[in-house]
Order: sequence, then C-alpha cells, then structure tokens
Amino acid sequence: SATGSEGGYPCAGCLTPGRPGGMPVKYDPSRGCLATTLTVANTAIPSVLSRYEFWLLFNLHLAIGCAFRFGYLPHDDETPFGFIWNDMKVVTAITTFFEVFYTNQCHSRYLEFYEATRMMLGTLYDYCFELRLHLQDEGKQHARLASRQVVAAILLFFYEMGGVSEPEWGELEAQGLVKSSEREFLEKFSSQQHSLIMLQWSAEAALGGCAECKVPANVVKSLVGRLLTCRGLQQEVVDCIRLPMPFQYFHLLKAMLLVNLVGWAYGMAITKSVFAPVVYWVCLLIFMGMMELASQLADPFGDDDVDFPVTDWLDEFVENTVVLMEFRSPPDYLQRTLENEKALRLTPSGLKLFLDGRPRSSKEDMLKPLMYQ
Repeated sequence: SATGSEGGYPCAGCLTPGRPGGMPVKYDPSRGCLATTLTVANTAIPSVLSRYEFWLLFNLHLAIGCAFRFGYLPHDDETPFGFIWNDMKVVTAITTFFEVFYTNQCHSRYLEFYEATRMMLGTLYDYCFELRLHLQDEGKQHARLASRQVVAAILLFFYEMGGVSEPEWGELEAQGLVKSSEREFLEKFSSQQHSLIMLQWSAEAALGGCAECKVPANVVKSLVGRLLTCRGLQQEVVDCIRLPMPFQYFHLLKAMLLVNLVGWAYGMAITKSVFAPVVYWVCLLIFMGMMELASQLADPFGDDDVDFPVTDWLDEFVENTVVLMEFRSPPDYLQRTLENEKALRLTPSGLKLFLDGRPRSSKEDMLKPLMYQ
C-alpha cells in the first residue's frame, strides 16, 4: 500500500502546522530591465518601505531641501554649512565595501544552510532505502519503526528551531509519528535533545532488525553511518545559527550606513536639481534594501520571501519515505522482468535517444547513448 497506513505512517501535507515557510521566487533571467525593476512583489522593497527609518531620512532630506531653496540655509564651501563631496566619498566607499562584504557573508551562510539541509534529507532517504532493502520478512517491523522514528527526528529538529508548541506535539501524536509514551519521555529533556534521542532509538531499532535478519556487519556500519552523518549535519546547522556575524561588525556597519545616509540627505538637498529627491530615494532604497536582504539571508528558516520552503521539503520527505517503505511491487515482477530483459546495444546512427532537435557534432556522434534492444 502506497499510503502506508498499515505501518502507522502519517499523511503527507499535514505535518507542519503553523509553519508557512518561505518559497523561492521563480523568475525569468531573460526578462527585461524595465519589467524586472518595476516588480515590487517578493522583493526587499516592501520591507524597506515599512521601516520608519526610511521615511524619517527621506523627510529629513526634503526638510533640508526646502530650507535651502527658501533661503533659510545658505550654502557655501567656506561657511560652517559647507559640504565637501570629496570627504563624503571616503565614507561612502568604506560603507559600500562593508555592506557588500556583509551581504556576501550572509549569502555564503545561506548556501551552507541549504547544502546541509538538503544533504540531511538525502542522507535519511539513503537510510530508509537500506532499511527497506536489508530488513525484510522478520525485520520488516524493525524497518518500519526505525523509519518512523527517523521521520519524527527530522521533524522535531526543524520544529525545535522555533520551539515545539502544544499543537505541534498534538499533530505529531495524531499522525502516529510520536507515541504518547515517547512524548512523555522526551519532555523530560531539553528541546535540543529530542531529535538526538529519536535518532538513537531509530539506530537501536535498525540494529535489532539487522540481528533478526542476520545481515552482514558492513550493513550495520552503513546504517549507523547514515544516522551519524545526519546528526553531524544537524549540529552544523545549529552551530551556524548560533554563530551569526559578530555584533561589533554589525554595529559598525549600521553606524556607517546611518552616517552615510544622513550625509547624502544633506549633500543632495543643498542642490538646485529637482532630481535630488528622486536620486536620494533610490539610494535609500538600494542601501537599506541590501541590508534587509542580508538580514533575511542570514537566517533562512522562517517565512520571509527568501527563506527555505521547509514545509514543502518535510511534506515531500514524509511522502517519499512512506512510498519507499510501503510500496509493493507487482507479483513476480522480478522474475518476469528478468525473463524479458534484453542486452544493451548502441543506438543506430541517426537515431537519438533524446529528441531535443539539437544538431550533433561529430564528437557527440561518437558517444552514442545506450538503448534497449
């Protein structure tokens, strides 16, 4: 049964209550500059425009501009109100470097989080695959138990990032992923230890199944290795979350950004150009937008537009695990398939395995794909 109800598995799509998660925005790289620039949804613009600092600085610029144009603020390089752009360029250059460096570091963290999270799920797929392959007949129930506990472990790990609430515990119990006795035992420990305990229980269940099925020792080593790899990736994610960019750097960057924006507010206001407010508005949007984007990239486990779709990943993981552990092949599938199997041969010249319509070079013609005879 693909639904897996016999094994006590949950249904996919109902395991992540209250966790909307982010969704990476799909976009067309060949889209024109004008159409892309005028896009507001799923960008940093709404977040920037919702900050009071943006409008405070912009109104400051307008106030200085009005005072200058009505003669309340005389301007001359030799007066105390003089503004020297060459001095301001130094501050702007330093601020730009620090902000670009900060954004790059946040993006590097973002990629590290992505790689670790996807490898974590991929490692557990391999674990369930080996459970299904080696623990059959006498070990089938051990495989089911081990896979259920490893699914619960991964869900608890991501839940614990925001704190496991009562509704989430109830949902895990209702779906049969965590038994009431297991929950009662787990609640004696800290939230960070719940996933570790479930992984340990899964290892013990797998070890019992290996003993029942008398599998080779290297299979046991491989199964345990999968769980250890998963635990290591979990620790990597936790350590990365607990080690953000140093606050001292963040503080200096914010201070430089504020000084730079205030300097621009004054320097651009004491000009006679009608485009000064437009230019300053764009500069505000770009510099504050970069900081907003970097802050979202630094912690991709949430509901920002750039955050990972963890909810979808977990639902997909549960669904695939259920299918992997509980699907049933057609009767005598292997025997009938072996009888009808043919030898592989090279494709005839002129016949393509993938009809993409692309002309082949002479070098590609020499590397003909394989097909069944």
